[in-house]
Amino acid sequence: MYIKNVKVLGFLTGKNSKNDTLNRFDVGGTDLGMPLYNSKTDEMFIAFGDTFNAPFGPDDETIGFTGNWRSNVMAKVKLNDYKDGIEIVDFIKDEEGKARVITEAHHTAPEDLIEITKIPTGLIEVNGVLYMYYFSIRVWRPVPFMNYGGCVKSVDGGKTWSRVFDLTWVDETSEEFKEQTTKLINEELSTVPLKTEFKPVGKVDFDHHRGHYYTQSFPVDGKDGYIYLFGEGNYRKTGIKLARVLKENIEVFDEYEYMVDYDEFGKPIWVKGVEGINLQKKNVNSFILANPSGELTVFYNDYLKKWTLLKQSEDKTQALMYTADNIYGPYLKGEVIIQNGDKDVPNTILYAPLSHEKFLEEGGKIMNVIVSVWKPYYNPIVVKVEFK
Repeated sequence: MYIKNVKVLGFLTGKNSKNDTLNRFDVGGTDLGMPLYNSKTDEMFIAFGDTFNAPFGPDDETIGFTGNWRSNVMAKVKLNDYKDGIEIVDFIKDEEGKARVITEAHHTAPEDLIEITKIPTGLIEVNGVLYMYYFSIRVWRPVPFMNYGGCVKSVDGGKTWSRVFDLTWVDETSEEFKEQTTKLINEELSTVPLKTEFKPVGKVDFDHHRGHYYTQSFPVDGKDGYIYLFGEGNYRKTGIKLARVLKENIEVFDEYEYMVDYDEFGKPIWVKGVEGINLQKKNVNSFILANPSGELTVFYNDYLKKWTLLKQSEDKTQALMYTADNIYGPYLKGEVIIQNGDKDVPNTILYAPLSHEKFLEEGGKIMNVIVSVWKPYYNPIVVKVEFK
């Protein structure tokens, strides 16, 4: 076991944070905190999920997800100075100086069963191009159902974004909604809620892009010429599976290979394209971790000399850390980073532990983790983890 000490540093966003994002950027409540490092400009970004300007906190009479709803926003943060937490320097902003949405959802009513929101699931920079993978969700309650997993990219450092249409993985629960999902997967990026107006411009084939386990994808540079996708399907209901693609082919759906099994020496067996997707779905041996995981991050820690995977526990009470010698596993049983009922954030539910190589200190001996908090705050906290 590696963890020696854990300390909660405080909130990353909201009125209760040192970053005071409510007054500075109209960000009163949000979740996640998906990291993105741009090696070309030496800049660090964080992408958040559903964002509001309501002042979340226990002193508020009502906890409401209201006010300037944006499905996702992106902050720029200060690099290499995490003594007191993570400092937000700026957001991608609109003309009024408020945090601006990257790719907006329709924000339709739950009973419409079209699209509630779009949530970032992982980001990566490849040759100066920024990519944000996200999921489109049809409805949250009583049971969450996804539409598809998609991707947008920026070639100007995050100022403007566009769809990568070929990077579409349709959720298997979308069959009943095939006509409208086909419209959704062919829409260009929007920065305003569209409600029920569809403007399809792409040519993505629903049947060819059945994605199974990749409606929720987290991309990782494997440091071997490949980008790896850690994937889950049908909104946190499945375990984690793995795909990969050569960096130069990152935008080509049919070039992705899927790990369908391990050979007798414990090495992964890869099969490309739709054949690989279908074989992987059928084989239980293709799971990296078989239990539901929620939002996750994966990165290499030089101090531990291990690949590190952070995820939520299956019972949704703990933030866990797993380690492996290889990016494809096997990942050893998780250590608890923090759990529900922690004295520093009482009466809350914690989820989505997220970090990055650039959030490590002292060569990896210290790890800064962004952990989301569900009510009454609805803002992520920063947790500092010290290893033995």
